[in-house]
Amino acid sequence: PIQMRFINRKGAPQDQYFFLKSVESMNTQSETFKRNIFTYSSSNYDAKSHQTQTFNKTGKKRFTINTDYIAEAYNAVIEDIMLSEYVWIFVSNVIHPVTVVTSSLTKKTSLNDKLIQYTLEVEDANDIINNIV
Repeated sequence: PIQMRFINRKGAPQDQYFFLKSVESMNTQSETFKRNIFTYSSSNYDAKSHQTQTFNKTGKKRFTINTDYIAEAYNAVIEDIMLSEYVWIFVSNVIHPVTVVTSSLTKKTSLNDKLIQYTLEVEDANDIINNIV
């Protein structure tokens, strides 16, 4: 299970547990430039050197989490999670500050959907390799 802690609409911390399937993925971003691999002193170039150089490489973890089958009353809790500015998840006893990426919600009812279950996508608020100087 993944425990999520968030600040609800009343300003109090609240916990929600996600028991069903969860998926952890990673997205990376980088910039590249072409560099000169010619050595002037020997009038030669090194074919083993990278001509296209990668720099400023960053990455973030993304989690897709699913609620258990819940009652219709929990629609307000899911709303609070999506509107909260401060959200954390606990995965394997590690705290991850996250931002909720899921931006739309279709409220489910027991009359229309029988079993109510939500899927949320969250992304780490910090890069995998911390580059804050």
